[in-house]
Amino acid sequence: MAAVGALGSTAGGIIIYFISLKAGKPAAVRFGKRLRISESSIEKAETWFERNGEAAVFLGRMAQGVRELISIPAGIGKMNLPKFIMFTFLGSFVWSIALTLLGYFAGQAWEQYSKQLSSVFSLTSIQQGAV
Repeated sequence: MAAVGALGSTAGGIIIYFISLKAGKPAAVRFGKRLRISESSIEKAETWFERNGEAAVFLGRMAQGVRELISIPAGIGKMNLPKFIMFTFLGSFVWSIALTLLGYFAGQAWEQYSKQLSSVFSLTSIQQGAV
């Protein structure tokens, strides 16, 4: 399950990467103005991403809200595509494993809880029928 989730996330990330690569910095500046993000802020972010891009992509894939957007600076900054794919897949894989395990353990807990809950309702209905 985790590998399939990571593959899907990687495929989506690659699409956003190429759109950002094609649109480039001018599009970021244009849309940034609408969001009140200055060109100097975009340049600072670009410099930061050049230094920390690999870690940003890997860790960004595990952060809600960032995971969908981290491909944009990677594309604009023309990050090495094989590295981008590798760090995107690895970060997405870790995130998918965490979600898969959460679902597994939550499912087990829910199964136990529902059994207890159904026995309580069975007792309640038996007692109401006796009254």
